[in-house]
Amino acid sequence: MTIREIAIAKLQELPESVLPEVSDLIDFVMYKHQSKITDVHLPENLAKAWAKWFMEYVDLAFEAYNRGQISLGKLAELLDVSIEEAKVELKKRNAPLDLGVSSEDELLSDIENA
Repeated sequence: MTIREIAIAKLQELPESVLPEVSDLIDFVMYKHQSKITDVHLPENLAKAWAKWFMEYVDLAFEAYNRGQISLGKLAELLDVSIEEAKVELKKRNAPLDLGVSSEDELLSDIENA
C-alpha cells in the first residue's frame, strides 16, 4: 500500500463527527506546503514591486522631513538608521539639515534654556 492509500483507509475508519477537524488539518498542511514553495520562489515582479514600495516609503519619509512634518530623529527612526546616517542621506539628497531652530539667536536661546 502507498502512503496515500494508507491515509485514505485511516480516513474511512474515522467517525463522521471528526471529519471537519481532519479537513481543517489537511487544509493547514496544504497551506504550509504551499507557503514553503512560495517563499523559495518569489516571482521577479513581486521583488520589483517590493523594491519600488520601499523606495517610495523612503522618498515619503524624506519629503515629510523636508516639509517640517517630522524631525531628524523621526526620519532616522523611519529609515531604521542612526541620526548620523540620516544626516549623510540628507546630504546625498542635497536636503537642508533642520535643527529645529530658525536663527542662531534661537539656537543660543535653546542652549541656554537646556
